[in-house]
Amino acid sequence: MGLALAGDKGGAEDIAKLSDGSRVRYNNLAEVIAKLFPDGTDDDLKEDDEKNDPKGKGKEKDAGEVGNSTDRKKCLAGIIKHFEQVINSKGGREGLLQLPEAAVIEICKSDDLLIEDEMNLFLFVGAWADRRVSREHEGAKSGFGKWESLYGGSKDLPDWKTSTAYADKMKALLEPLLPHVRFPMISPAMLIRLEEEGDLVPSWLLTEAFRHQMLLGQGFYTPPAENERLRLRKYYTVSEWDPNLHGQNIIVTQGGKQVDKSNQGWYSVAVGREGYSRGRHCWAIRVGGDETYIGVAQREITQLDNYLGTDAYSWAYYYTGNKAAGSGGGGSYGESYSRGDVIGILLDMDKREVTFFRNGKKLGVAFTNLPNSKLYPAVGWRAGSQTFVPVNFALL
Repeated sequence: MGLALAGDKGGAEDIAKLSDGSRVRYNNLAEVIAKLFPDGTDDDLKEDDEKNDPKGKGKEKDAGEVGNSTDRKKCLAGIIKHFEQVINSKGGREGLLQLPEAAVIEICKSDDLLIEDEMNLFLFVGAWADRRVSREHEGAKSGFGKWESLYGGSKDLPDWKTSTAYADKMKALLEPLLPHVRFPMISPAMLIRLEEEGDLVPSWLLTEAFRHQMLLGQGFYTPPAENERLRLRKYYTVSEWDPNLHGQNIIVTQGGKQVDKSNQGWYSVAVGREGYSRGRHCWAIRVGGDETYIGVAQREITQLDNYLGTDAYSWAYYYTGNKAAGSGGGGSYGESYSRGDVIGILLDMDKREVTFFRNGKKLGVAFTNLPNSKLYPAVGWRAGSQTFVPVNFALL
């Protein structure tokens, strides 16, 4: 068994195959990483392959052999591609905590990182740093440490983890990592919690995040492309509805993840907080309402109290299985759907097209030649609620 760890079809058995259609299980990733990065080695992550094999005639390696820099790069590519599944498996988390600093930085920097919520990346780097500080305390439990309190975990930390010495060591370890965490993509509520938790996150990073989110709401702001923290990752899961862009009788709840109808008499539209003008992006909505229309819209949308897809600024996949757009291109499309179904949306702004999924089943491209401007997630419905849910990347 080799060490081909890219995570693609035909990859080695080191990474288990999709088991139930919802999660990749990396139960032995810790063992694999221990082989690939002995003693936390990362010096040759950027080595040229020729250094390991000058003539380009490498032989097949046995399972017990330590891989070269090419293997390490493949391993990181696999982790980046399936990061959300890796971090949600016990073996995967343990493996991630063993990675050397250079590998963690590569993960944090990647535009291709498949992550449900940027906050999860912060939790990971915090756990990674905590693991290293905890090594100095024999028998100490390492992991997410004080970050557990952000998600309602226990605050019963040992005294040494509340000391100035612990905080100073954590800051030193986090200093090269945190500039690559995209704090502007974390929800305002969680940014406030981070600010309240202490000073492990430099104030300039939080200030930048708050400023970015405030300017986005003004409608005339274009983030500078050279700042990676202000750039959406290629697959960025939308986590919030815009509290200021929706029709009448709509209430935004659940920290921005859900929209409810307070009056069921007619149709209303809700629009996502983040829009996209380049790259590939996906999100998913659990249908909890009647007569639902799911799609994308420009902020110029004028029909917020009507069917989605009736004006020239919106495109929709209807609960009947049809599709419609005020600019044209409607007709029969895919399967009908109703309450309880999960509709996935894949927006490719490089190709300017959108594809829908019903409960993981790909329905094909619905609209092409979309406008070369920002498009936002949108949903219209008559009664009930609509909720953003985690995307099953493995099915997309």
